Amino acid sequence: MQGFNVISMSVIAELERELFEGVKDGRREAIQEAPYLAEEARLKNPNYRAMNEMPIKIKPLPPSTLGATGVLPDGTVSEVSVNRMIPYIFGYIAKKYNKSREWAKKKVYDMAKLTTEHELAHVLSSYVAKGEEFNKKSVDLMETISTYAKHRVARRLGKNKKAEMIENTNPYPVSWKIGKMADKVPYKSEKTGNEGYPALIEDAQSEPFYKPMWRLSKQSAKKAIGYFKGSGVPSYVPA
Repeated sequence: MQGFNVISMSVIAELERELFEGVKDGRREAIQEAPYLAEEARLKNPNYRAMNEMPIKIKPLPPSTLGATGVLPDGTVSEVSVNRMIPYIFGYIAKKYNKSREWAKKKVYDMAKLTTEHELAHVLSSYVAKGEEFNKKSVDLMETISTYAKHRVARRLGKNKKAEMIENTNPYPVSWKIGKMADKVPYKSEKTGNEGYPALIEDAQSEPFYKPMWRLSKQSAKKAIGYFKGSGVPSYVPA
């Protein structure tokens, strides 16, 4: 990104400290909240061990990527990383738009912390993806855990500012809609009779992803048809 080379090294050094602090605090909070996330997503085999032991690499990633987690076909985790360029990105923004140093420091810390928690949500739920083909649809479902389910946890724990940040910075709108739809319809498991978003993820752990997703689509469509059947035709609509 143009402009990185004109940011003073003293500013970058301060921002890098915020990056490391954000990663450290993000890991601590992710571990504290892990039992709640496992409950909200009804995880059958939460990967607590990897969450506690997997090192978090801070390394350069593409500017559009804040973090990355490698999940293998057997559900184990190969790597967790956070973008080392986050301080440079916010340093550049601060310089370009005349933002204060304190503004940049807070942004770096908040983004590093939230990114770390996001990636560790993938670690905790890694076995959900066991045996699944890596494609857009499977990613959409897995990202509901790191976004929508994390939001549910934050609300449950009374962390409203954090919940707002998760929602406002969510890079996966489709995943968010899936989670919200599963709660609103609500999704109903044909196996257990359980309802809502947790039931969707519960089913996704015992059958291929496409089955609960197809079930959610059918249930959503059925509800929509029922709504229009019951609503009648307004008198001002021409026949």
